[in-house]
Amino acid sequence: MRIEWHHALAGLVLPCNWANTMVAPQGFLVDDAQNFICQVALERNVEYLGLIEDDNLVPPNLFLKWRRYMEENAKNKPMASRSSAASTTSRAASRQSR
Repeated sequence: MRIEWHHALAGLVLPCNWANTMVAPQGFLVDDAQNFICQVALERNVEYLGLIEDDNLVPPNLFLKWRRYMEENAKNKPMASRSSAASTTSRAASRQSR
C-alpha cells in the first residue's frame, strides 16, 4: 500500500452526522471481499456504501461532493460506479440514521 493512499483516506472530511467505517477482509479474492463488505453494509443498514481501492487517490472533499451529488439526485436513486484493478482493501462509508 502506498503512503499517499493512506494519507488520502486519513485526510477525508466527513459531513455532519456521517460515520466512516473501514472494513478490510483478509484471505478473500477481491470479488468475494467486496461481496462480504456489501453484506456487512446491508446488515448494518447503511445508507451509502463506497468501495475505494488502493489504486485510487481520493480528494479530501470526496464525501462532501458525494453527499451533494446524492442529495441533488435523490429522486433518481443515484449510483456511481468505476471498475479498476484488483485491490485487497476497501472502505465503507455510511451515514448514521437520525
